[in-house]
Order: sequence, then structure tokens, then C-alpha cells
Amino acid sequence: MPSSRLPRNIDTAKSLDAYIKEAAEQHWAFEHTQVRVGLIGRSGTGKSSLINAMVGEKLAPVGVVETTMEPEEYQYNGLIVVDLPGCGTPKFPAKTYASTMRLETYDALILVSADRWYEDDAALLNQVVNELKLPCFVVRTKFDLAVQDGHFDHGYTEEEVRAKIEDNLRSYLGDIAADRLYMVSARYPAQYDLPELLEDVCECLEGMKRERLEAALAAWTPQGLERKLRVGRHIVHWHAMAAAANGMNPIPGLDVSVDLSILVKMINKIKALYHIHDQPGVDTSSLRNKAIAGRAATLAAKYGTPIAVEGVMRQFAKREAGKTVAKWFPVVGQIVAGSLGYLLTYRLGVQVLEDYHSLAQQILASPKSAGPEGTLT
Repeated sequence: MPSSRLPRNIDTAKSLDAYIKEAAEQHWAFEHTQVRVGLIGRSGTGKSSLINAMVGEKLAPVGVVETTMEPEEYQYNGLIVVDLPGCGTPKFPAKTYASTMRLETYDALILVSADRWYEDDAALLNQVVNELKLPCFVVRTKFDLAVQDGHFDHGYTEEEVRAKIEDNLRSYLGDIAADRLYMVSARYPAQYDLPELLEDVCECLEGMKRERLEAALAAWTPQGLERKLRVGRHIVHWHAMAAAANGMNPIPGLDVSVDLSILVKMINKIKALYHIHDQPGVDTSSLRNKAIAGRAATLAAKYGTPIAVEGVMRQFAKREAGKTVAKWFPVVGQIVAGSLGYLLTYRLGVQVLEDYHSLAQQILASPKSAGPEGTLT
């Protein structure tokens, strides 16, 4: 859970101006960073469904028959995910595929199959890994159906089905086979290897690209939510520093010298981080999900409008107004107002982050969280 304390790593020898500048630069870099992830595979392999499961939103249209003949690009919260056509077809021969698709422009690639692998897949994987030096993740989709078929037709266990698929895959990919082969199901994203796939894709990136990707991808496990929480703490800090800057140059309208628009933006960023909307589509057929829907509605009423946010901030201001906050920064005068702006915004942000993180934990634990249709989207 977030802590309501101010960050411990504040350097008292550093001026508030320096903190504001540093935070503004970090926030700008975060908002302007984009991550490109490409999914390569023949039509019918379930790439559109996999894209939706990766982000927890219905971005890519899913039909009975998939016919990816041209790259299809989808953007979500700084992530650009591209559904690429398969390699080795008459229209996209393997020899020129990498250059035609400009694979060198991607931060990571995911090679997808639903039933069988092709020699062209092996050649492409070799080129991506050994020539382009790009992270490439090998994925077998529709694993839930493979498990069902294996059990029905041959009496195989899930482990036996997994072993046979891996043996088949490595027979095609040979020595260039990835260390980790991911068996995933878009219908049941919290099961099998999708959470590990998302974590490993994040791990292959660094700096703001990694943080941007962690913010965009869905969290199907408690570990995924913890990644969201780390990003959320940065979002709170950046907006609190913006409030500090505003406090040093007060805008009339709020006694606490905090621009209301900063608070509203911060809250909206936190809600987007957890993929929670003000009108959640939660199944209320069970008491548990009714409780979730009720809690989401309570938070929407509390933080859903500028007027409501202003009311919450004024309550914070009454509690904090009598406290000395100048000690956090070795300066005096009008900067005290900036310190107060930081303190109030930071503590409100921590409360908002805690509220939505707790709600996301409750949603994740509910039976309806098994697929994108069960998220609050």
C-alpha cells in the first residue's frame, strides 16, 4: 500500500526550484515516451485477442475469421502495438520481411503461433535475435483449447500438452529457440504464461520506456499491480511538484494555492493507470461484485468531478493548514506556500492511489477478472 509519508530521499540541500525542474523534466519524458511492440504471426493465430489481453482493453477488433494482410497499429497510453502479417507468405516473403516491416524500429517483438510453426518463423527469429539484436518473445496462443483437446483426445495432462508443444516448437526453431516459450490464453489471461510474458517484456526495457509500458499493460496478477503502484507513486510526485510550482506563483481561486486542474489531471492519470473508469461494467449478479460496483461508484462520486475534488482538497487543507511544512525545504517566504502545495497534493495523491489500488486488488480477486470482458472497461 502507498505510504502517506513524504519521500524519505528528499535532499534538504537541494532547492525547491531544482526539485520542480527535475520533476517537470521526468514528467515530460514520461508523457512523451512511446513503446513499439510488434506481434508477428499468420492470420488466425489470435493476435488481436492477445493484444486486447495484453492491455486489458478492447483495442483490436476480434472476428470469427482473422485476416491480417497489412500491419494494423493500435495506440494505448503510450504503447503502440502493431499486428503484423505473417512472414513467408507470397505477399511478404521471408527474404525481405524484416526490411519491409521495418522491424528495427520496434522495442520488442512477439512471434505468435496457434497451431504450427514454419521454417520461415525460424529464419525470422534468427534474424531478429542475431542480426537486429531485438528482444523477441515466442508465444503459443489458444493454449486453453490445446489443453482441452489434449485431454479429450489423448488423456494428456496440462504438463504433457505443454511438453509436446515445446518439443514441436524447438524442432522447428532449433538452436535459436528462445529460452522461454510462453503458453497463453486470451480468454483466461490470468492463467498460464501471459502474466510472465508481460513482465518479461517490461524487463527487457529500461528507463522511461519500461515505466511507460508498465503503465499501459494490464495487471493480471498481484505482481502486475505492484508495478502499477510504483508508476503511480511517480505520477503523484510529479503532480505534487507541479502544485509546488503553482504555490510559489499562486492562482486565485483556492485558499491552499493549489491549481484544481493539477489535482484532476493527477486523479485521471491514476484511474487510467489501473484501467478503472467512472462507469464500470461490473457484473452485479454476485454480492461480491455488487460490493465492487458500489465501491467504484463511491470513488467516482468522490473523485469524478472537479467540484468533488475541490471538496476533498479543502478537507485536506483544513487538516494540514496548521502544520509547519517549510522544514521540508531550506527556504522561506513564498516558497512556504509551494511546500504546502506539494504536501497537500502529495498526501491527496497517496490517498487516491491507495483507494484505486485497493479497488484494483478487489477486482483482480473477483471471479469476473478472468478476461478483458471482466475488467472495469
